[in-house]
Amino acid sequence: MILDEIDEKILHENFDEEMISQIDMDNISKIFDYLYRNGIYYAKDLFLSFLDLFLLSYDEFVKRFEKFKNKLGVDFAELLGDDLSLIEYMYID
Repeated sequence: MILDEIDEKILHENFDEEMISQIDMDNISKIFDYLYRNGIYYAKDLFLSFLDLFLLSYDEFVKRFEKFKNKLGVDFAELLGDDLSLIEYMYID
């Protein structure tokens, strides 16, 4: 994943420097690959809005996302695409 100037501006508007400094691009690339394999073509939008979820380890992210998928059902990608705030289910253990 490549961040352009607009993406970086959005990150700095939405999150503090401490959180941004925790970004591990290798981990995020793995998460993006996983999301794309699951039909989440809008992964960058999620990243720019819910950075803290992308700071989780890959394994923890996948574990939470799989629970999220089960909660929403087979149409999870479409439902999430229509309402990104549904990703907040990943905060619930």
